[in-house]
Amino acid sequence: MIRYLRQPIELKRALQAIWAFPFPKDLRRRLCREYVNLFVLGRVDKTRKTASLAGMEMSYCSLETLKYLFYEIFMRQSYYFKAHREDPVILDCGSNIGMALVYFKCLYPKARITAFEPQPSAFQCLEETIRRNNLADVTAHAKALANETGEIAFYTKDESPGSLLASRMKERTSERCQMVPAAKLSDHMSGPVDFLKLDIEGGEQDVLVDLVESGKIQLIEQMVIEYHHHIVPEQDTMTAFLGMLESAGFGYQIEGKLQRPFRRGHFQDVCIYAYRKSATRAA
Repeated sequence: MIRYLRQPIELKRALQAIWAFPFPKDLRRRLCREYVNLFVLGRVDKTRKTASLAGMEMSYCSLETLKYLFYEIFMRQSYYFKAHREDPVILDCGSNIGMALVYFKCLYPKARITAFEPQPSAFQCLEETIRRNNLADVTAHAKALANETGEIAFYTKDESPGSLLASRMKERTSERCQMVPAAKLSDHMSGPVDFLKLDIEGGEQDVLVDLVESGKIQLIEQMVIEYHHHIVPEQDTMTAFLGMLESAGFGYQIEGKLQRPFRRGHFQDVCIYAYRKSATRAA
């Protein structure tokens, strides 16, 4: 009985959260309807594996992953940022099926977005979403980001197409290894970047090193980085990671969840919201 009494309360809270989004009123109404269709009624096209989100037709690999990403990105506003122009330059690193990309286009329809996703099944959904919605000023690369170029090993889960655990690190998930193209993020930056989203399941350290060594980190205004702490339980590198941000002139806020009771070396997702403290950046 308590379960059924709580559902209307949870639905009301969810719809209130959506109504508080920084989107136009007609889009907020649409998102409320789509939330009910997806989470309450389960209305998706399971044959074509598409769902209506934010007025767009979005391809997905797994329905559970689709719901999780919608909750994290739209409901929790994990990647909200305030741009200083109507056409911000955004780097979506670890785009998966493109939920963050759709969110960014809702925030800033004229945004210029470059997306990276090495997982073939997720990249296929990403490309489909871009194509079906005729998204302008969006470029997608089927590449893993690293501090090197060429081909690198990439680990995925056979039973989970589009898995959020796919990684360059076999400690994250090691069921299947395949070789994928690798790129340096710095090679894809030629001017100021308003926002960098970096969620690449353990590869964030190498990408930050590349940005620092190339000097391209000075082009970035704001970042949200998912730092994967203790993928290897014995490795503690967060101090060095934060030190690189500080040396490059960034301030930051940190959000992290810790399972209790406390265990040494336990894996932890840490979200780092970084912002340039100075008023100027490289042109």
